Amino acid sequence: MRVIRSVQHWCRRTLSVQACRSDNLHSIICRQIRSAGPMSVAEYMKLAMHHPVYGYYKKSEVVGPGGDFITSPEISQVFGELLGVWIVNEWMNLNKNAPFDIVEFGPGSGALIATILKTLCKFPTGSSLFRRLHLIERSDYLRQKQETVIYPLLKTLHLKPEVKWHSSIDDVPRGCSTYYLAHEFLDALPVHRFQLAGDLSGKNCVEVCPEAGAIVQKLAARIAADGGAALVIDYGHCGEKGDTLRAFKNHQLHDPLRDPGEADITADVDFAFLHRSIEATKEQVIVHGPVSQAYFLVHMGILMRVKALVEKAKCEEDKKSLIAATEMLIASRHMGKRFKFMAICPGRGDREKQHIPAGFHPTWEGAET
Repeated sequence: MRVIRSVQHWCRRTLSVQACRSDNLHSIICRQIRSAGPMSVAEYMKLAMHHPVYGYYKKSEVVGPGGDFITSPEISQVFGELLGVWIVNEWMNLNKNAPFDIVEFGPGSGALIATILKTLCKFPTGSSLFRRLHLIERSDYLRQKQETVIYPLLKTLHLKPEVKWHSSIDDVPRGCSTYYLAHEFLDALPVHRFQLAGDLSGKNCVEVCPEAGAIVQKLAARIAADGGAALVIDYGHCGEKGDTLRAFKNHQLHDPLRDPGEADITADVDFAFLHRSIEATKEQVIVHGPVSQAYFLVHMGILMRVKALVEKAKCEEDKKSLIAATEMLIASRHMGKRFKFMAICPGRGDREKQHIPAGFHPTWEGAET
């Protein structure tokens, strides 16, 4: 009989070969392992990413050219524009003339929500009914950075939603139709790793992220009760992968166990697990996708939008930049295939059950998703 065991020795074995220094997170973790025994991968990730003094998100710069990774909103403004259009489209189809809120998980630099707000202003009816913006962010530094982006922009756009920062989805008020965005958020949550003992052939390692499952379950309950929709965007798979844990430092792959607190530790999102987690709630919601980022963006009109921008570009260099950024977003060899989009929509009445959100419409039999 094969036994599934938690991979706790992983941290103990690898960390022990490094000299424990006295002034950083590495030494704190070493002392904890010596006193309490093996540490789970999930616990290690929590410390490395969120330690109150030495955690990764206490760093001054984590997103963008000066950080450890660049996300889609930093690559092209069109990405954020299309997500803004998606929110407006879903609101007009299911909740038109009703006030609504927007919630973003892990806003990072604020680039995505800034572009969405600009897009929202192109639809006067929608922008006038936009009540509150909720940003779920644990990092004090990133909160301050987001404030410097959002408040001046709202003033320029003449938008007056109430803006609130929260540490958890549990702190966000309920009772209003709400549109949730989780872009490259779930991949940073702690994962538990389990390994088949005694048989290491084939797929022998499984990664489970209970926190991600709990979040989508809460979203399902909120959407079923209040309306709105959620869009989950991340690099991931549908249950076929096992060992995906890795780290990035200065835009390069990095050993997850070296320099804890100095590198972004991440794991692919298991969208099949998210789907099962939502189904287990029995809430009246419908899950669409996941589809590839290329599929979603092309069906949302990225090629037409970029064509219009290229035609308006003032110089050849701007045209090349627009085309290169678009290729980065949708080409299979870049982000187009690896990143996935999943939507959670209400499914209470016949109209909601028949509704297919923008970007998820099937086009032809056998179309690649």
